[in-house]
Amino acid sequence: MLMMSRQRYMHFDPDLPSPVVLVADPDDGVRSSLRDSLATIGVRVRGYRRGADLLGGVESQAACVITELKLEDMTGIELLARLQERGLDLPVILLASDGDVETAVEAMQAGALDFIEKCNYERLLLWHVGRLTERGSLGSVALQA
Repeated sequence: MLMMSRQRYMHFDPDLPSPVVLVADPDDGVRSSLRDSLATIGVRVRGYRRGADLLGGVESQAACVITELKLEDMTGIELLARLQERGLDLPVILLASDGDVETAVEAMQAGALDFIEKCNYERLLLWHVGRLTERGSLGSVALQA
């Protein structure tokens, strides 16, 4: 489900350092898994347990934000709103362990790039981040696996 205009995708020079994805999830295992998966397409991950910690560590060259819907200190939708309030137009992908259609619609209306259930998140995230960082050829191969 890709519901954003192409111009929001960031373009990275392959000669520059690897792009960074900011991940907010209270589960250490999920953050570690995302770090390992995204490393396969040359992307670095900065992981945070809480939304406030991510907000304090936002990098200007971040490719996107991946956040769990239910963080320890706020929701992923609230994190998206706070990023927007700061004028940071970063693509935000929401992950949910127990999301529903109503929450998915709310997230998309708030400006999320996508709302993904955790049960099948890895391939979709590789595809999105691959596109966001122009490393899509590797991400599309992962989708076919």
